[in-house]
Amino acid sequence: MCITIESGLLSYATTLGYGAHTWDIVPNLDEIAKVLLLLNVGGTFSVTAAIWSKTSFAVTLLRLTNGWTKGLVWFIIISMNIAMGLSALFIWVQCTPVEKAWKPFMVGAKCWAPTTLVYYNVFSASYSAVMDIALALLPWKLIWGLQMKKRERLGVAIAMSCGVFAGITAIIKTTKIIPGMLSLDTCKQAPPFLSAPP
Repeated sequence: MCITIESGLLSYATTLGYGAHTWDIVPNLDEIAKVLLLLNVGGTFSVTAAIWSKTSFAVTLLRLTNGWTKGLVWFIIISMNIAMGLSALFIWVQCTPVEKAWKPFMVGAKCWAPTTLVYYNVFSASYSAVMDIALALLPWKLIWGLQMKKRERLGVAIAMSCGVFAGITAIIKTTKIIPGMLSLDTCKQAPPFLSAPP
């Protein structure tokens, strides 16, 4: 549901200019504010979807674990919800007043340094990647001891380990996409007045 809402918001944002070069939509400040607000709301739903999907899988693992493994799963659930939940929260508390987050040309408002949010998001996405891989590897330990045919155990373990792909995606996002948030435009040929400092 969260991903569907986020997709709808991003689709609508493209009709307002999202995806175009910054200098192509700069003259229309109202459109920029709408696009940024849509991106902020969409980002919140995106992070929420990631948190809920990981938490739901971890809750499933709680039923299959005991002892230190159960404690590890609880640690993953709690720490991941805090780390990623802060990413969703920081979108809304980074500026005073809050509207500055989607009205970049507002005068007299203050925001955190752009690097603060980006660096935290790099940490959060990295932590998410590690937790995805941990949650993908745990089923192997749990399922291998069950009284099942070896082929069935292998099939179930592989099916429950597909989260490793989410971990790989998070690694790519951490190294390639999030650092690009410091740029005012994703195009390397942006006009000098719009280029972010290296």
